[in-house]
Amino acid sequence: MNNWQECCTHPTNALSLLKIVSALPTDAKVTITWQSVAGVNYFLARSANLNLPFSFVARNIIGQAGVTSYSDTNTAGPGPFFYRVGVPVGHNVE
Repeated sequence: MNNWQECCTHPTNALSLLKIVSALPTDAKVTITWQSVAGVNYFLARSANLNLPFSFVARNIIGQAGVTSYSDTNTAGPGPFFYRVGVPVGHNVE
């Protein structure tokens, strides 16, 4: 996205963006880490297929300064798993 198209980021700052930094699978979980702002509420959603709707894994995850991580412990089977991180509509990052 262009900076002006991003929701909830600073449009004039190229370093202000919401992105997943890593998705690390282990035996029974996947830990998702994303760039975040302290005190902002985020949600994490997952789908097994990009053509299907995403389901919420967690809501109201309080962001930490720099990055935030959340472990999805409900992963069943080998995957694939696709993740989205977002900020609820109407919430602005300052």
